Amino acid sequence: MNDQQPGRPQPAPHAQGADASLLVGGPYTVTMGNRGTPPLPSQALVFTTDDGTVVELPRLPSAMGSFKYRYRYEVDTSDHRSSWTEVLPSGTGGYGFQASLDATWTVTVPGQVVRRNIRTVADGNAAVSLAIRNLLWPHAGLYPIDRLADFDTFVRSSFCANPHALPEGLTVSALTVGFSLDQQAIDHLRALRQAAEKQKLLQVEHQTDRTRQQLEQVLQADRENAIRQAARGDGGILVHLIAQDPGKLREIMQDFGQRQDVAAERKIKTLRDLIEAKLIQPAEAQQIWQDMHHAAPLFGPEPSAALPPVGPAPAQLMPGAFSPSPAPSAAPAGRARPPRPPPDPPVPPPRATRPRHRRRPRRRPRRRRWWRA
Repeated sequence: MNDQQPGRPQPAPHAQGADASLLVGGPYTVTMGNRGTPPLPSQALVFTTDDGTVVELPRLPSAMGSFKYRYRYEVDTSDHRSSWTEVLPSGTGGYGFQASLDATWTVTVPGQVVRRNIRTVADGNAAVSLAIRNLLWPHAGLYPIDRLADFDTFVRSSFCANPHALPEGLTVSALTVGFSLDQQAIDHLRALRQAAEKQKLLQVEHQTDRTRQQLEQVLQADRENAIRQAARGDGGILVHLIAQDPGKLREIMQDFGQRQDVAAERKIKTLRDLIEAKLIQPAEAQQIWQDMHHAAPLFGPEPSAALPPVGPAPAQLMPGAFSPSPAPSAAPAGRARPPRPPPDPPVPPPRATRPRHRRRPRRRPRRRRWWRA
């Protein structure tokens, strides 16, 4: 008996496991005598009617029930694994994420697979890759390439832990994703980091220069304040000149020491003003004082012993004349304070006495003489 009818597709020979690349086997013509073999645990039976209606049956129809169906399809419902790579656009223009994906999928709605005409495993892999790419594409543009780790954490927590049902009748039960950058993106990211570090370094240098300028302004203000306090007569002018150019300290002081119209007390006071302005130390003031009164050699580097000293003799200074005077309550460190002379005894004020009347001397009674008796 010939079951073939004109205008219908010819039945394909059925062999279990004949082609592993096939996802859907068929269509096979259904007749009373050819209803197919019982399905395997990894197969599903799908029948279609004359009007194209898809019907899923858990087992073969009976001989009388087979008249309602025209074709039979055998759908593979085992697990399939697909691996591929994608380039997802990032938030940084011109650069993308290199994605390596691995998905495990299976057929969960066999009738939908037949309706969508997904015949081979390659068709199923293409449908899965397209669905996963459309799933990740909108989120990739929200992350620039320098936030690759954040995007990877988001994808793993949001998509890799849950199954995904596709409209083609397939379900992705497991998804593994790995992200990386290509060499151009790595070079661009390195350039961005170097620019950021350079900008940060420039900001630190600018802040350092600004702090240094502020400190110089404070020191200049303190110096001007000290000069203003010490600016009294010629000594104040010298202090101002030395403060403007400390390198000319000895030259200015030598010229000042050779002036004969300035008394020694005035010179000493000027040196003390320089010490109070913190322009020189007491030891330097003592050396300058000695250099003021050394006569310059007339011929050659060594002065002649026969020549008398030029100018008045230097004033005799007490040791430590230029040392800062200690506070009255504290004695100088390193030596004992000289004893003070004892104070004069206090003179008591005169006592206020009441005027006393002078007693008149008592007159002694006169003795009567015996010869006058």
